[in-house]
Amino acid sequence: MLCQLQVRQYGRNGLHAQVLKLNITQSPSSSSSSKRSRKSSNNSSSDSSNRGSIDLQVGAAAETQPIASVRVLPKAVHMNSVTLDVENFRFMFCPPDRRVTVNVPVKLWNDDISPGVKSGGWLHVVNRTVPLLCLGWAIKPFIELDVRHMAVRDVLRYRDVPLPEGCQLHVKDALQPVVHCAARVGGD
Repeated sequence: MLCQLQVRQYGRNGLHAQVLKLNITQSPSSSSSSKRSRKSSNNSSSDSSNRGSIDLQVGAAAETQPIASVRVLPKAVHMNSVTLDVENFRFMFCPPDRRVTVNVPVKLWNDDISPGVKSGGWLHVVNRTVPLLCLGWAIKPFIELDVRHMAVRDVLRYRDVPLPEGCQLHVKDALQPVVHCAARVGGD
Protein backbone atom coordinates (compact mmCIF):
# COMPACT_ATOMS: atom_id res chain seq x y z
CA MET A 1 0.00 0.00 0.00
CA LEU A 2 2.78 2.44 0.92
CA CYS A 3 4.69 1.66 -2.27
CA GLN A 4 1.65 2.22 -4.49
CA LEU A 5 0.98 5.53 -2.73
CA GLN A 6 4.58 6.63 -3.34
CA VAL A 7 4.38 5.61 -7.01
CA ARG A 8 1.25 7.72 -7.48
CA GLN A 9 2.83 10.66 -5.68
CA TYR A 10 6.25 10.65 -7.36
CA GLY A 11 5.49 9.14 -10.77
CA ARG A 12 6.50 5.82 -12.30
CA ASN A 13 9.62 7.15 -13.95
CA GLY A 14 10.81 9.48 -11.20
CA LEU A 15 9.73 12.57 -13.10
CA HIS A 16 9.28 14.65 -9.97
CA ALA A 17 12.55 15.92 -8.56
CA GLN A 18 11.55 15.73 -4.91
CA VAL A 19 14.11 14.74 -2.31
CA LEU A 20 12.92 12.18 0.23
CA LYS A 21 14.13 11.20 3.67
CA LEU A 22 14.87 7.47 3.58
CA ASN A 23 14.93 5.65 6.93
CA ILE A 24 17.14 2.58 7.14
CA THR A 25 15.84 0.14 9.75
CA GLN A 26 16.73 -3.37 10.82
CA SER A 27 14.09 -6.07 11.02
CA PRO A 28 13.16 -7.39 14.45
CA SER A 29 15.49 -10.31 15.23
CA SER A 30 12.77 -12.74 16.38
CA SER A 31 10.83 -12.84 13.10
CA SER A 32 13.84 -12.68 10.82
CA SER A 33 15.78 -15.43 12.65
CA SER A 34 12.90 -17.91 12.28
CA LYS A 35 12.68 -17.14 8.57
CA ARG A 36 16.42 -17.56 8.19
CA SER A 37 16.45 -20.88 10.05
CA ARG A 38 13.79 -22.27 7.70
CA LYS A 39 15.78 -21.09 4.68
CA SER A 40 19.04 -22.52 5.98
CA SER A 41 17.58 -26.03 6.07
CA ASN A 42 16.66 -25.73 2.40
CA ASN A 43 19.61 -23.80 0.99
CA SER A 44 22.71 -22.78 2.88
CA SER A 45 23.85 -20.20 0.31
CA SER A 46 20.66 -18.16 0.66
CA ASP A 47 21.27 -17.80 4.43
CA SER A 48 24.57 -16.01 3.86
CA SER A 49 22.95 -13.53 1.48
CA ASN A 50 20.20 -12.66 4.00
CA ARG A 51 22.49 -12.30 6.98
CA GLY A 52 23.09 -8.56 6.48
CA SER A 53 19.66 -7.65 5.14
CA ILE A 54 18.11 -4.33 6.09
CA ASP A 55 14.77 -2.71 5.36
CA LEU A 56 14.37 0.66 3.66
CA GLN A 57 11.30 2.69 4.49
CA VAL A 58 10.03 5.98 3.12
CA GLY A 59 8.28 7.63 6.04
CA ALA A 60 8.07 6.58 9.68
CA ALA A 61 7.21 3.19 11.11
CA ALA A 62 5.84 2.91 14.64
CA GLU A 63 7.40 -0.42 15.64
CA THR A 64 10.99 0.10 14.45
CA GLN A 65 13.64 2.71 15.15
CA PRO A 66 15.72 3.87 12.19
CA ILE A 67 19.42 2.98 12.16
CA ALA A 68 20.14 5.92 9.87
CA SER A 69 18.35 8.43 7.66
CA VAL A 70 19.64 9.62 4.30
CA ARG A 71 18.41 12.12 1.72
CA VAL A 72 17.64 10.45 -1.60
CA LEU A 73 16.08 11.38 -4.92
CA PRO A 74 13.83 8.75 -6.56
CA LYS A 75 15.13 7.99 -10.04
CA ALA A 76 12.93 5.10 -11.22
CA VAL A 77 10.25 2.71 -10.03
CA HIS A 78 10.18 -0.74 -11.61
CA MET A 79 6.71 -2.29 -11.54
CA ASN A 80 5.21 -5.58 -12.64
CA SER A 81 3.09 -4.77 -15.68
CA VAL A 82 0.37 -7.28 -14.80
CA THR A 83 -0.05 -6.98 -11.02
CA LEU A 84 1.29 -3.41 -10.68
CA ASP A 85 3.39 -4.53 -7.71
CA VAL A 86 6.53 -2.52 -7.08
CA GLU A 87 9.58 -4.67 -7.82
CA ASN A 88 12.42 -2.21 -7.45
CA PHE A 89 13.18 1.41 -6.55
CA ARG A 90 16.26 3.27 -7.76
CA PHE A 91 17.47 6.16 -5.61
CA MET A 92 20.25 8.72 -5.92
CA PHE A 93 22.06 9.77 -2.75
CA CYS A 94 21.66 13.57 -2.24
CA PRO A 95 23.41 14.96 0.85
CA PRO A 96 22.78 18.69 1.40
CA ASP A 97 26.36 19.79 0.62
CA ARG A 98 27.00 17.72 -2.55
CA ARG A 99 26.32 18.90 -6.11
CA VAL A 100 24.15 16.53 -8.12
CA THR A 101 22.82 16.65 -11.66
CA VAL A 102 19.02 16.62 -11.69
CA ASN A 103 16.42 16.85 -14.44
CA VAL A 104 13.77 19.15 -12.95
CA PRO A 105 10.35 19.17 -14.67
CA VAL A 106 8.74 22.43 -15.77
CA LYS A 107 5.21 23.64 -14.99
CA LEU A 108 3.55 26.36 -17.04
CA TRP A 109 1.63 29.16 -15.33
CA ASN A 110 -0.80 31.63 -16.93
CA ASP A 111 -0.84 29.70 -20.18
CA ASP A 112 -4.54 30.41 -20.70
CA ILE A 113 -4.06 34.21 -20.67
CA SER A 114 -1.02 34.42 -22.96
CA PRO A 115 -1.59 36.50 -26.12
CA GLY A 116 -0.42 33.64 -28.33
CA VAL A 117 -3.02 31.22 -26.99
CA LYS A 118 -5.77 33.86 -27.10
CA SER A 119 -5.04 34.54 -30.76
CA GLY A 120 -5.44 30.84 -31.66
CA GLY A 121 -1.98 29.45 -31.04
CA TRP A 122 -0.87 26.73 -28.65
CA LEU A 123 2.07 26.18 -26.33
CA HIS A 124 4.41 23.40 -27.40
CA VAL A 125 6.57 22.13 -24.53
CA VAL A 126 9.70 21.02 -26.38
CA ASN A 127 11.73 19.95 -23.31
CA ARG A 128 9.72 18.83 -20.28
CA THR A 129 12.71 18.90 -17.94
CA VAL A 130 15.58 21.31 -17.30
CA PRO A 131 18.96 19.72 -16.45
CA LEU A 132 20.43 21.49 -13.42
CA LEU A 133 23.53 21.09 -11.30
CA CYS A 134 22.21 21.65 -7.77
CA LEU A 135 23.33 21.40 -4.21
CA GLY A 136 21.38 18.72 -2.33
CA TRP A 137 19.44 21.28 -0.28
CA ALA A 138 18.44 23.31 -3.35
CA ILE A 139 16.66 20.64 -5.42
CA LYS A 140 13.15 21.82 -6.30
CA PRO A 141 10.31 19.45 -7.29
CA PHE A 142 9.56 21.58 -10.37
CA ILE A 143 10.38 24.92 -12.02
CA GLU A 144 7.53 27.34 -12.63
CA LEU A 145 7.54 29.13 -15.99
CA ASP A 146 5.27 32.15 -16.34
CA VAL A 147 4.22 32.31 -20.01
CA ARG A 148 1.64 35.11 -19.74
CA HIS A 149 3.58 37.35 -22.18
CA MET A 150 4.28 34.75 -24.91
CA ALA A 151 2.90 35.67 -28.31
CA VAL A 152 2.77 33.43 -31.39
CA ARG A 153 6.28 32.38 -32.52
CA ASP A 154 7.87 33.34 -29.17
CA VAL A 155 10.39 30.89 -27.75
CA LEU A 156 11.43 30.39 -24.14
CA ARG A 157 14.95 28.96 -24.07
CA TYR A 158 17.05 27.28 -21.36
CA ARG A 159 18.94 30.53 -20.76
CA ASP A 160 15.61 32.31 -20.02
CA VAL A 161 14.52 29.84 -17.32
CA PRO A 162 14.60 31.36 -13.80
CA LEU A 163 17.05 29.28 -11.76
CA PRO A 164 16.51 28.58 -8.05
CA GLU A 165 19.17 29.56 -5.53
CA GLY A 166 22.01 27.01 -5.33
CA CYS A 167 21.41 25.71 -8.89
CA GLN A 168 23.07 26.31 -12.22
CA LEU A 169 22.12 25.28 -15.74
CA HIS A 170 23.78 22.04 -16.91
CA VAL A 171 23.31 21.98 -20.71
CA LYS A 172 25.71 22.15 -23.62
CA ASP A 173 23.54 24.53 -25.63
CA ALA A 174 21.60 27.12 -23.62
CA LEU A 175 19.78 28.23 -26.78
CA GLN A 176 17.68 25.05 -26.98
CA PRO A 177 13.97 25.79 -26.63
CA VAL A 178 11.93 24.74 -23.62
CA VAL A 179 8.52 26.17 -24.66
CA HIS A 180 7.45 27.45 -28.08
CA CYS A 181 4.20 29.23 -28.85
CA ALA A 182 3.13 27.84 -32.21
CA ALA A 183 0.40 29.03 -34.58
CA ARG A 184 -2.38 26.66 -35.52
CA VAL A 185 -2.05 25.41 -39.08
CA GLY A 186 -5.04 24.40 -41.20
CA GLY A 187 -8.55 24.44 -39.88
CA ASP A 188 -12.15 23.75 -40.68
